[in-house]
Amino acid sequence: SLLSYSHRTWFQGMDLFNRQQQKRHFPQSILRPEFEDQVRRLYETIEGKIYCSAGLKSKIIRALEVLKLSYVYEDLRRDILPPADYSRLLDIPNLSFRYRQEEVITTIDCADGGLINVPTGYGKTHIMTLLCKLYPFSRIACMSPGLDLIKSTYERLNAVIPGDVGRIGGGFYEPERRVILCSADSIHRLDMSKMSLIICDEVHAFATTERSIALCSQHTEAKMFGLSASLNSRADGADAVLEAIFGPVLLTITYGE
Repeated sequence: SLLSYSHRTWFQGMDLFNRQQQKRHFPQSILRPEFEDQVRRLYETIEGKIYCSAGLKSKIIRALEVLKLSYVYEDLRRDILPPADYSRLLDIPNLSFRYRQEEVITTIDCADGGLINVPTGYGKTHIMTLLCKLYPFSRIACMSPGLDLIKSTYERLNAVIPGDVGRIGGGFYEPERRVILCSADSIHRLDMSKMSLIICDEVHAFATTERSIALCSQHTEAKMFGLSASLNSRADGADAVLEAIFGPVLLTITYGE
Protein backbone atom coordinates (compact mmCIF):
# COMPACT_ATOMS: atom_id res chain seq x y z
CA SER A 1 0.00 0.00 0.00
CA LEU A 2 2.98 2.34 0.48
CA LEU A 3 3.84 1.94 -3.19
CA SER A 4 0.40 2.55 -4.69
CA TYR A 5 -2.29 5.21 -4.66
CA SER A 6 -5.90 5.70 -5.71
CA HIS A 7 -6.03 7.63 -8.98
CA ARG A 8 -9.28 9.47 -9.62
CA THR A 9 -10.31 10.05 -13.24
CA TRP A 10 -12.95 12.76 -13.76
CA PHE A 11 -15.34 12.57 -16.73
CA GLN A 12 -16.73 15.40 -18.82
CA GLY A 13 -18.76 15.94 -21.97
CA MET A 14 -20.10 12.84 -23.74
CA ASP A 15 -18.18 10.51 -21.41
CA LEU A 16 -20.02 11.96 -18.43
CA PHE A 17 -23.35 11.89 -20.28
CA ASN A 18 -22.93 8.20 -21.19
CA ARG A 19 -22.04 7.29 -17.60
CA GLN A 20 -25.08 9.21 -16.31
CA GLN A 21 -27.27 7.29 -18.74
CA GLN A 22 -25.76 4.02 -17.55
CA LYS A 23 -26.43 4.94 -13.94
CA ARG A 24 -30.00 5.87 -14.83
CA HIS A 25 -30.60 2.44 -16.36
CA PHE A 26 -28.85 0.59 -13.53
CA PRO A 27 -29.53 2.66 -10.38
CA GLN A 28 -28.24 -0.09 -8.07
CA SER A 29 -24.79 0.07 -9.67
CA ILE A 30 -21.94 1.39 -7.54
CA LEU A 31 -20.87 3.45 -10.53
CA ARG A 32 -20.23 7.14 -9.82
CA PRO A 33 -20.86 9.00 -13.10
CA GLU A 34 -18.61 11.97 -12.26
CA PHE A 35 -15.43 10.05 -11.52
CA GLU A 36 -13.80 6.63 -11.24
CA ASP A 37 -11.11 5.51 -8.79
CA GLN A 38 -8.42 3.05 -9.81
CA VAL A 39 -5.46 1.78 -7.81
CA ARG A 40 -2.18 2.58 -9.56
CA ARG A 41 1.17 1.08 -8.64
CA LEU A 42 4.28 3.19 -8.15
CA TYR A 43 6.60 0.22 -8.70
CA GLU A 44 7.41 -2.66 -11.01
CA THR A 45 8.37 -6.23 -10.16
CA ILE A 46 11.01 -7.74 -12.43
CA GLU A 47 12.56 -11.15 -11.77
CA GLY A 48 11.58 -11.10 -8.13
CA LYS A 49 12.88 -7.59 -7.45
CA ILE A 50 10.86 -4.44 -6.80
CA TYR A 51 11.85 -1.30 -8.68
CA CYS A 52 10.47 2.13 -7.84
CA SER A 53 11.44 5.78 -8.24
CA ALA A 54 14.12 7.09 -5.89
CA GLY A 55 11.73 9.58 -4.28
CA LEU A 56 10.11 6.75 -2.30
CA LYS A 57 13.36 5.84 -0.54
CA SER A 58 12.58 7.71 2.68
CA LYS A 59 9.05 6.25 2.86
CA ILE A 60 10.38 2.70 2.41
CA ILE A 61 13.12 3.17 5.02
CA ARG A 62 10.61 4.57 7.54
CA ALA A 63 8.36 1.55 6.98
CA LEU A 64 11.24 -0.87 7.50
CA GLU A 65 12.20 0.85 10.72
CA VAL A 66 8.62 0.86 12.04
CA LEU A 67 8.43 -2.87 11.30
CA LYS A 68 11.85 -3.33 12.96
CA LEU A 69 13.22 -5.07 9.89
CA SER A 70 16.94 -4.99 9.22
CA TYR A 71 18.09 -3.67 5.86
CA VAL A 72 21.19 -2.59 3.97
CA TYR A 73 21.07 0.58 1.89
CA GLU A 74 23.72 1.16 -0.78
CA ASP A 75 23.90 4.32 -2.88
CA LEU A 76 25.00 3.26 -6.37
CA ARG A 77 25.15 6.76 -7.84
CA ARG A 78 28.51 7.76 -9.28
CA ASP A 79 27.98 11.40 -10.24
CA ILE A 80 26.71 12.94 -7.00
CA LEU A 81 26.14 16.69 -6.84
CA PRO A 82 28.99 18.29 -4.84
CA PRO A 83 28.34 20.59 -1.87
CA ALA A 84 27.33 24.13 -2.78
CA ASP A 85 30.13 26.70 -3.02
CA TYR A 86 28.59 29.59 -1.07
CA SER A 87 31.62 31.82 -1.72
CA ARG A 88 30.31 32.18 -5.28
CA LEU A 89 27.52 34.39 -3.98
CA LEU A 90 30.08 37.05 -3.12
CA ASP A 91 30.34 37.77 -6.85
CA ILE A 92 26.73 38.97 -6.97
CA PRO A 93 26.45 42.70 -6.14
CA ASN A 94 23.70 43.86 -3.77
CA LEU A 95 22.55 40.31 -3.12
CA SER A 96 19.43 40.11 -0.94
CA PHE A 97 17.00 37.39 0.15
CA ARG A 98 13.28 37.27 0.71
CA TYR A 99 11.70 35.53 3.68
CA ARG A 100 13.44 32.17 4.31
CA GLN A 101 14.92 31.92 0.82
CA GLU A 102 18.27 31.01 2.39
CA GLU A 103 16.52 28.06 4.07
CA VAL A 104 15.16 26.86 0.74
CA ILE A 105 18.65 26.93 -0.78
CA THR A 106 20.33 25.11 2.12
CA THR A 107 17.52 22.51 2.12
CA ILE A 108 18.22 21.78 -1.55
CA ASP A 109 21.95 21.61 -0.80
CA CYS A 110 21.53 19.10 2.06
CA ALA A 111 18.73 16.83 0.78
CA ASP A 112 18.79 14.09 -1.86
CA GLY A 113 15.60 15.41 -3.44
CA GLY A 114 12.08 16.44 -2.51
CA LEU A 115 9.26 18.93 -2.76
CA ILE A 116 9.20 22.48 -1.44
CA ASN A 117 5.93 24.35 -0.93
CA VAL A 118 6.40 28.10 -1.39
CA PRO A 119 3.76 30.80 -1.98
CA THR A 120 3.02 32.47 -5.30
CA GLY A 121 5.38 35.35 -6.02
CA TYR A 122 8.02 33.99 -3.65
CA GLY A 123 10.90 34.48 -6.05
CA LYS A 124 11.52 30.99 -7.39
CA THR A 125 13.45 32.40 -10.34
CA HIS A 126 15.83 34.12 -7.90
CA ILE A 127 16.36 30.80 -6.11
CA MET A 128 17.09 29.01 -9.39
CA THR A 129 19.56 31.73 -10.35
CA LEU A 130 21.46 31.39 -7.09
CA LEU A 131 21.54 27.59 -7.36
CA CYS A 132 23.14 27.86 -10.80
CA LYS A 133 25.78 30.08 -9.23
CA LEU A 134 26.36 27.81 -6.22
CA TYR A 135 27.18 24.77 -8.39
CA PRO A 136 29.54 26.31 -10.97
CA PHE A 137 30.71 23.04 -12.55
CA SER A 138 27.49 21.00 -12.44
CA ARG A 139 24.94 20.44 -15.20
CA ILE A 140 21.58 21.86 -14.12
CA ALA A 141 18.12 21.66 -15.71
CA CYS A 142 15.37 24.12 -14.77
CA MET A 143 11.94 22.98 -15.99
CA SER A 144 8.59 24.73 -16.22
CA PRO A 145 5.16 23.51 -17.38
CA GLY A 146 5.02 26.31 -19.98
CA LEU A 147 7.36 28.53 -21.94
CA ASP A 148 7.31 31.31 -19.34
CA LEU A 149 10.52 30.09 -17.67
CA ILE A 150 12.41 30.17 -20.94
CA LYS A 151 11.17 33.65 -21.82
CA SER A 152 11.42 35.33 -18.42
CA THR A 153 14.41 33.60 -16.88
CA TYR A 154 16.92 33.35 -19.72
CA GLU A 155 18.15 36.95 -19.55
CA ARG A 156 18.31 36.95 -15.73
CA LEU A 157 20.35 33.75 -15.65
CA ASN A 158 22.56 34.83 -18.51
CA ALA A 159 23.44 38.02 -16.63
CA VAL A 160 24.71 35.98 -13.66
CA ILE A 161 26.35 33.08 -15.55
CA PRO A 162 26.96 34.50 -19.04
CA GLY A 163 27.38 31.97 -21.84
CA ASP A 164 26.32 29.05 -19.63
CA VAL A 165 22.57 29.07 -20.30
CA GLY A 166 20.77 27.11 -23.00
CA ARG A 167 17.11 26.56 -23.91
CA ILE A 168 15.09 23.57 -25.04
CA GLY A 169 11.57 24.32 -26.19
CA GLY A 170 9.82 27.29 -27.69
CA GLY A 171 11.77 26.93 -30.91
CA PHE A 172 15.16 26.61 -29.17
CA TYR A 173 17.45 23.60 -28.91
CA GLU A 174 20.71 24.36 -27.10
CA PRO A 175 21.49 21.11 -25.24
CA GLU A 176 25.24 21.56 -24.76
CA ARG A 177 25.08 24.48 -22.32
CA ARG A 178 25.76 23.81 -18.64
CA VAL A 179 22.38 25.16 -17.47
CA ILE A 180 19.31 24.23 -19.51
CA LEU A 181 15.91 25.93 -19.35
CA CYS A 182 13.41 23.34 -20.55
CA SER A 183 9.66 23.35 -21.06
CA ALA A 184 7.66 20.39 -19.74
CA ASP A 185 6.59 19.36 -23.22
CA SER A 186 10.25 19.18 -24.33
CA ILE A 187 11.55 16.91 -21.54
CA HIS A 188 11.99 14.08 -24.04
CA ARG A 189 14.54 16.24 -25.90
CA LEU A 190 16.66 16.80 -22.79
CA ASP A 191 19.40 14.27 -21.93
CA MET A 192 18.67 13.92 -18.22
CA SER A 193 21.53 11.46 -17.78
CA LYS A 194 23.94 14.40 -18.09
CA MET A 195 22.27 16.45 -15.34
CA SER A 196 23.39 16.66 -11.72
CA LEU A 197 20.54 18.86 -10.47
CA ILE A 198 16.98 19.15 -11.78
CA ILE A 199 14.60 21.86 -10.54
CA CYS A 200 10.93 21.81 -11.60
CA ASP A 201 8.88 24.98 -11.18
CA GLU A 202 5.11 24.62 -10.65
CA VAL A 203 5.80 20.94 -10.08
CA HIS A 204 2.13 20.03 -9.47
CA ALA A 205 1.67 20.36 -13.25
CA PHE A 206 4.21 17.54 -13.83
CA ALA A 207 1.98 14.87 -12.26
CA THR A 208 0.04 14.25 -15.47
CA THR A 209 0.57 10.82 -17.00
CA GLU A 210 2.46 12.13 -20.03
CA ARG A 211 4.81 14.42 -18.11
CA SER A 212 5.50 12.03 -15.25
CA ILE A 213 6.38 9.28 -17.75
CA ALA A 214 8.70 11.71 -19.56
CA LEU A 215 10.46 12.46 -16.26
CA CYS A 216 10.83 8.77 -15.39
CA SER A 217 11.64 7.38 -18.83
CA GLN A 218 15.31 8.38 -18.66
CA HIS A 219 17.95 7.24 -16.20
CA THR A 220 19.38 10.08 -14.15
CA GLU A 221 21.49 10.31 -11.02
CA ALA A 222 20.53 13.96 -10.57
CA LYS A 223 19.09 15.37 -7.38
CA MET A 224 15.50 16.33 -8.25
CA PHE A 225 13.47 19.05 -6.54
CA GLY A 226 10.01 20.42 -7.21
CA LEU A 227 8.77 23.89 -6.22
CA SER A 228 5.09 24.83 -6.10
CA ALA A 229 2.45 26.84 -4.30
CA SER A 230 -0.09 24.07 -4.94
CA LEU A 231 1.26 20.85 -3.49
CA ASN A 232 -1.27 18.21 -2.39
CA SER A 233 -4.01 19.92 -4.36
CA ARG A 234 -4.55 17.64 -7.35
CA ALA A 235 -8.11 16.34 -7.70
CA ASP A 236 -6.85 13.08 -9.26
CA GLY A 237 -4.68 12.13 -6.26
CA ALA A 238 -1.52 12.14 -8.38
CA ASP A 239 0.43 14.06 -5.76
CA ALA A 240 1.67 10.57 -4.83
CA VAL A 241 3.36 10.44 -8.24
CA LEU A 242 5.29 13.62 -7.44
CA GLU A 243 6.57 12.11 -4.18
CA ALA A 244 7.67 8.99 -6.06
CA ILE A 245 9.67 11.04 -8.56
CA PHE A 246 11.05 13.82 -6.35
CA GLY A 247 10.70 12.72 -2.74
CA PRO A 248 8.70 13.92 0.28
CA VAL A 249 7.71 17.48 1.12
CA LEU A 250 10.81 18.95 2.77
CA LEU A 251 9.69 22.47 3.54
CA THR A 252 6.47 24.49 3.60
CA ILE A 253 6.65 28.27 3.68
CA THR A 254 3.70 30.62 4.05
CA TYR A 255 3.68 34.38 4.38
CA GLY A 256 1.28 34.15 7.31
CA GLU A 257 3.87 32.60 9.64
